[in-house]
Amino acid sequence: MWNTIAAEWVKLNNSSVWIWVILGGLGVSLTRLVLYAIGPEAYTLLAQNPWESYLNMNLTYFSLLIFPLVILAVISIVNNQEHRIDSWKVILTLPNPRWELLGSKLLTILILLATIFLLFVISTILFAYPIYWIHPETEFAYFQPLFFEFASDCVKVFGYSLGIVGLQFFFSIAFKNSTFPIILGIAFYLVGFLLFMALPNVAVNFPYSLPFLYKDIGISQSIDVNNFSGMGIRSCLVFACSVPISYMIFITRR
Repeated sequence: MWNTIAAEWVKLNNSSVWIWVILGGLGVSLTRLVLYAIGPEAYTLLAQNPWESYLNMNLTYFSLLIFPLVILAVISIVNNQEHRIDSWKVILTLPNPRWELLGSKLLTILILLATIFLLFVISTILFAYPIYWIHPETEFAYFQPLFFEFASDCVKVFGYSLGIVGLQFFFSIAFKNSTFPIILGIAFYLVGFLLFMALPNVAVNFPYSLPFLYKDIGISQSIDVNNFSGMGIRSCLVFACSVPISYMIFITRR
């Protein structure tokens, strides 16, 4: 298994996936660093812990605008390597079990997505200190970061995103045209966002809406996340169902 995972990483050496890893992991925190540097008065309330609003807003942008789209890009790049040069036939001649070949791709994707998330978390916390050095009135050094709450919310967003990972993995295996799974993913992402804003009771059962519902982020007055439960379980179930179906399609390839 480790050899097949290592082979996947070798294939990625010259791919654009690393650009997505860097942009996905650092994009939000870099943007917020610039915004705070330009006008901290828009985000700062004196004598109040600045970490709460700073961390919540960063994770809101990341969960709404960045991570779902990065999932589409990473999965497409990893699986499109085989579609692009039709190397599935070569891979399927290898002596490794097919579950191992497909599993190595899925594990590679999960590791890349976890790396993006880790970069986001680390950069979000570290970039607060240059903001404080430039603008001491932000008072980041006078308060403790809300590590536990932030980590808990990050775990929720990642877990709630597993349904998207599973479905996009299925689409990328089922369709050889790499453009079609991305179009499907973007369409479902937009539908998920609209449901999140307008019909939260429906959104709670739609996998592409779930990362937005990790907590009440104050965007829509009609949403009370405390009334919803089991979203993480739903997301994991979608993931758990999508992977075996992807495998069934994979083993039928010739």
